[in-house]
Amino acid sequence: MRRTLPASVSLLAATLLALCLSDSRPAAAQSWPMYQVDPSHTGYMPVSLAPGQFYVRWSKGIGVVAGGNLSVNPVAAGDGMVYATLKIYFNDVTQLFALRTTDGSTLWSKGFGDVFSVNPPAYVNGIVYLQTGNHTPDTWLWAFDGGSGTKHFQVPHTAQWERYYAPTVVEGRVYVNGGYYGGMYGFNGLIGNQLWFSGLPQYDEWTPAVDALRAYAYVGEYVPGLYIKKLVDGTDAQPVAFIPDPDFEWNGWSMNQAPVIGGAGEVLAINGGAGRLIAFDPVAGTIAWQLKDRYTGQPSVAGGRIYVVNNGGLSVLDESSHTLLWSWMPPQPPVSGTRAITQPMIVTDTHVLVSTEDTVYAIDLTTHVALWSFAAANAKLAIADG
Repeated sequence: MRRTLPASVSLLAATLLALCLSDSRPAAAQSWPMYQVDPSHTGYMPVSLAPGQFYVRWSKGIGVVAGGNLSVNPVAAGDGMVYATLKIYFNDVTQLFALRTTDGSTLWSKGFGDVFSVNPPAYVNGIVYLQTGNHTPDTWLWAFDGGSGTKHFQVPHTAQWERYYAPTVVEGRVYVNGGYYGGMYGFNGLIGNQLWFSGLPQYDEWTPAVDALRAYAYVGEYVPGLYIKKLVDGTDAQPVAFIPDPDFEWNGWSMNQAPVIGGAGEVLAINGGAGRLIAFDPVAGTIAWQLKDRYTGQPSVAGGRIYVVNNGGLSVLDESSHTLLWSWMPPQPPVSGTRAITQPMIVTDTHVLVSTEDTVYAIDLTTHVALWSFAAANAKLAIADG
């Protein structure tokens, strides 16, 4: 018998299907601002789940178009709203939706025309940020009022044909991937003026990780490694530092991840082409350690543990010793397909939520057993607003 998420779990499937699942208790986690929840991209939410009380609150199709259904990008949520965009390819349809988390009703929506890409949103301090891509000069960073949809600003940046992850927003600054030949931008989050730009190797589908002192980007060919931008009052006073990754193996022109700032200050990344999990030391300017197996996807970090996909299953490593503590493998599909974790994971105080190509699982952190599952294809997960 399938159980169905708790007071604080929202789920938006990576098709046209939006699902919110909850129980009736007050939500402990109120917002999901950006990719992997925070500027460090840890994927950790401080909430306790009760899988036995999960139930479906609502579902809503938002990507229905002639000839098929569009996918939904990872969402942002907070203040009683979930903000969703469609993964398009020159589709002149409504592409940004502001939905109430109580019932899925649409408060406002936007279209951006017949453009190449409309990318995942971030939601911070009442403002929705996102990028649309359509080559230079028609690639933009947008900011909208979360409640009304009123445009705060629309500023251009250089690009070719790119897809981006959600902007990383910290203390009134917005950090994004961009550049005609690759790079990283810093913008003022209130008025939209460009603060700085640093050129990097050209990759799409990543976003910077940011702490109080630095912005980080992990990109590959032709000069692979961790690029570190020192932040000084939002200005471009400091050049980019660089930690080379000499063992990098190319695996396409999309990074398909963001760097993660760990609890000990290390910056974690995965080189999926080589199956490597890497920890960079930004203070020493070196690779602190690396493991080679079949690591893929996006790591998460919580409570001194690293949660990472290895050989298609979940491996949980001690952050200090980077030794394996426990592991979990998805069950074999009954008919066809692969049993592999395909999307970024959410770690809570009691469970880790993972997605395969057809199912979402809640795995108990104490027993290491999946106590709940829900049929949803390649689901992208968020927790917010009950």
